[in-house]
Amino acid sequence: MKKRILLIGTGGTIACKTTEKGLTPAITSGELISFVPDTKEFCDVDTIQVCNIDSTDITPREWSLVSRAIEDHYDQYDGFVICHGTDTLAYTAAALSYMIQNSRKPVVITGAQKPIDVPDTDARVNLHDSLLYASDPESQNVSIVFGGSVIAGTNTYSNTVCSILLLYGFNISCNLIQSLIGFLFLAQIIQLMGQILRQFHRAVKDRQRPAP
Repeated sequence: MKKRILLIGTGGTIACKTTEKGLTPAITSGELISFVPDTKEFCDVDTIQVCNIDSTDITPREWSLVSRAIEDHYDQYDGFVICHGTDTLAYTAAALSYMIQNSRKPVVITGAQKPIDVPDTDARVNLHDSLLYASDPESQNVSIVFGGSVIAGTNTYSNTVCSILLLYGFNISCNLIQSLIGFLFLAQIIQLMGQILRQFHRAVKDRQRPAP
């Protein structure tokens, strides 16, 4: 029996078209699925579009939209595939891993280096592989499917950095990279907390200042 999969579009390079301003996300999730007709052999796909933007513009608001879409349709489908831009794909995977914990159904995130409608794109293979993985009864939780690999959503950022460095010939321990990334995230959190505290103290001082 074929699996029912919900394809969620968010934009990104995979959904781009060439315009006067360069590549712009414009292809809908309904159009994306038309580029992989052979997936009809193993799954039935419905599509929704939560946004159609460059992934550099993805914020926690879009994470919430995706999470809510999955929550609202969770009982109706066997798995979910999210098409996303590559710039912040790893961040979204990590965020969704904590927003959608212990999912017995697969939540797959994928993207591409080139738009799906160009001849030499990786998009069609990545989308096909993502739908195939989402249709596997053993698949569960949040994962990235990209370039023939499956990576757990909770570990995507460090693995992505490792892959890029190894690709360009840097012989460095991935454990070291993961430690450095963890330190950088901690530093960012401390910096953010400092900004919040400074804003809080400024607001308190403004309230204590006598009215003119």
